[in-house]
Amino acid sequence: MVSAELDDLILILRDAMNMTIVVVTHELERLRKIADRITVLDQAAHLMSDTIAARSAPAITRASSPCLTVPPRNEVSTPRNIWND
Repeated sequence: MVSAELDDLILILRDAMNMTIVVVTHELERLRKIADRITVLDQAAHLMSDTIAARSAPAITRASSPCLTVPPRNEVSTPRNIWND
């Protein structure tokens, strides 16, 4: 099964069975297609949670969204309120 078919299956199950489905991905286009809400983690630290609609204007990209900026791996990552950074 390819990624697009899996995405379609996730949407069908979600809608038909009113299911909550957790998907772990680094593919931003996939997030835009299947997600209602997103949570961004880095080294177990919670960076942000929000709806796709709230984060889609401008489009979610690592380069354009300060909330998706991840600290370098050599820095200790601690939970923080990214909305106030």
